[in-house]
Amino acid sequence: MARNETNEMLMQWHSEFARNIIGNIIALSVYMICGLIGNSIVIFVYRYQFKDVSDERYFIPVLAVADLVACIVCPVLDIVFLAMHLNYENSLGCKIALFFITTTAFTSVFVLMCIAVQRYLKICKNISISLYCRRTMVVLSFLLAFSMAVPLAMTYDHIEFASEGTIVGKRCGKIKYDSDIDGAAYGIVYLSVNFLILVSFIFLYGRIGCTIYGHLKRNNRVKNKFTLMFMIITLVFAVSVIPVGIILTLEGIMHDFWDNLSRNQLIVVLWLYHTYLINNFINPIIYAFLDPEFWKATKTLFKCVCKVNRTQEP
Repeated sequence: MARNETNEMLMQWHSEFARNIIGNIIALSVYMICGLIGNSIVIFVYRYQFKDVSDERYFIPVLAVADLVACIVCPVLDIVFLAMHLNYENSLGCKIALFFITTTAFTSVFVLMCIAVQRYLKICKNISISLYCRRTMVVLSFLLAFSMAVPLAMTYDHIEFASEGTIVGKRCGKIKYDSDIDGAAYGIVYLSVNFLILVSFIFLYGRIGCTIYGHLKRNNRVKNKFTLMFMIITLVFAVSVIPVGIILTLEGIMHDFWDNLSRNQLIVVLWLYHTYLINNFINPIIYAFLDPEFWKATKTLFKCVCKVNRTQEP
């Protein structure tokens, strides 16, 4: 009798979870579609309209490529995790997936840091970075992202997932350590690294803002808007990474963090867990609204495409 009741409870739990994650899957799909369209436009515009990319714009197409990859890899893997949230038993697959998610997401973060440094040197110090240095910075961004991805992948595995004291399945989740410090170590490092990046952004863009303010009499509208664009990107970055860092820390400190969530709370926390993708799909939207030259180049490209299509019509 008790076994039948348990089976009935499990079936109900799985059924309700499957219905509740539809919103999360839709959100991830929207992130992916917006990221694919927006970042692809950025790449095509820079490929065909900006023939000679200045040092000021060098990192934008690099960022677009990093965001495009992240908007493909991360939502797809996150949707797979949601679909198999209670039936995940592939240990190696779990680690590989976490590695790719973290690498792609952090590559974009460190490229944003490159942009901030480049803008600071250009505007505040009147120093132009050589092409060799810019390429080195891109390589270092990937290597730093790699160094952040490996530890996270090693701390995740397929684990049992319980609800109200009953095992309801297995999922790809944080390994439970005996020590709270060991469990929370990566979350603390994640928050610390992003905090340092955020402080660096505030310092660098603060100095840039002061320099621009001091030269308003020689107003250069394009340069001002171009810098404001990256300031907003930085703010979006802060909003997108904070929830993930808090969750990573909590799941390390509280061994039963996920198990103690109600079904509705679980859905909300899973959504917050994916906010890091906001940083990847929103960048091209900011380009379009705050960079007049980019917006003009985009319209020119679309006019050329439409003209070619009309000439090819029978």
